[in-house]
Amino acid sequence: MGGIRLSTKTLFLAVVCLVTLANFFWAERTPAGGGLGWDGMVYGDLARDPYGEIFVEGEPAYFIQRALPSVVVYAILKLLGASATDPHLIRAFEVLDVLLLAAMGIVWIWVGDTLGFAGRARWLSFIGFFLTYGVLKQFEYVPVNTDVPGLFLALLVFYFFLRDNREGLLIAGLAAAFTWPPVFYSALLLFVWPKQGPAGRVSRSIAAFPATLLTGAAVWWIHVSSTQFEPLSPVLKPTLPLAIACTTVWIWVGSRELFRSAAWYDWRAHLRLAKSPRLYTALALAAGVHLLLHRIGAPGGPYPIEVVESMALESTRLPLLPIVSHVVFYGPLAILTVLAWQRIARLAPAFGPGLLVVLLLHFVQLTLDSESRRALAVLPILVSLTVVAVEERRWPASRYWLLGVLALVYSKVWLHINSAGPNYDSGSELAWPQQLFFMSAGPWMSNTMYVVQGAIVLATGVALFYLWRRSPGPPRPSDP
Repeated sequence: MGGIRLSTKTLFLAVVCLVTLANFFWAERTPAGGGLGWDGMVYGDLARDPYGEIFVEGEPAYFIQRALPSVVVYAILKLLGASATDPHLIRAFEVLDVLLLAAMGIVWIWVGDTLGFAGRARWLSFIGFFLTYGVLKQFEYVPVNTDVPGLFLALLVFYFFLRDNREGLLIAGLAAAFTWPPVFYSALLLFVWPKQGPAGRVSRSIAAFPATLLTGAAVWWIHVSSTQFEPLSPVLKPTLPLAIACTTVWIWVGSRELFRSAAWYDWRAHLRLAKSPRLYTALALAAGVHLLLHRIGAPGGPYPIEVVESMALESTRLPLLPIVSHVVFYGPLAILTVLAWQRIARLAPAFGPGLLVVLLLHFVQLTLDSESRRALAVLPILVSLTVVAVEERRWPASRYWLLGVLALVYSKVWLHINSAGPNYDSGSELAWPQQLFFMSAGPWMSNTMYVVQGAIVLATGVALFYLWRRSPGPPRPSDP
């Protein structure tokens, strides 16, 4: 059996590396910004001269929080003696992405070992993590970005958490503070609340009601009062109440399951936490990073409140737009996450209150944010718990193959998205042929592509729901 497991791991890593190399040599690249992309023009400038851009010219804190990959690229070019031309910068970011994606294959094997994944579970995690639109299309299409480094650090943080490696957790978290900030704050929460035994359940989750009410009211207030932002695609006024209602109900149903963990209501544990050195270490690190950014960051946004406001406006311009966007971006495993949510909410408390808090915060973010790439911080956790929940259903191999085929279809690896050529017009995201790329990003998804892709997501959801209902689940313990 040991040889078989080793063979499965070797094959897993080989497939990850082959997929990554195939992307490196044959994936499409964006013509926007001369190949640097949109935010990539800022990251390119940072990679040319990090010190000059941050301390002399001045960069807003938003971009300093994402400057570490640019500094790494700067160091690579210096070591190789290469000039910081646009082609060299783009190639250096591509190489960095390839190395990190291959490294993620290794870390996933470690995560699988820690969680006890067998052969099928490993391949299901491959489908959910690597066989997605993000990995197979977007990350190499716009390589001058922080997505892949951020995803790598999110996976590393999760692994160190599973292994109860405090030092590794903090080091990876601090690196994320200057790469992908949500991973930094997730790492601090996981550091404050380490892994522990399973918590009980409560029959009712009263806390979900005020949380849902406040969220729904906040979204409605933003729509009524906001004058600074306009959604990229016009809001359909007749469907706006339905969209806000769907968002509110979705938050109620999902948060209710998470709030049923008894860990939320263990007041003695909360009082013990107030005396914990871990709490004050995390607070000191968060304050230190904030003060550093405030000191060296130049004035300018986007500011956090502006990001939240734009998220709320974009996500509710159409009913359940974020859900459609997430399935389009992450593939069929996102649907399985929805189907398995009740089971995931029961599994999560066994990993400690920290993971429960991270799940709740990102669940709200996923509901309010249709730009799916911003959920990378929680992707390793969601994929892992979804794999555990699906494995309990004892699906036959044929269903895993079906999921793999569906994942390839959703990844759009077969679609030529770069039809605009060098004449890319940055103001035409909602038009064709630019929609070939932007239809997979919620804020820029046109109303027409929302309807088309929403119908495909609905059909896929119905089919997977049928398969889910026909498979036996784990024994359900009675609630107190």
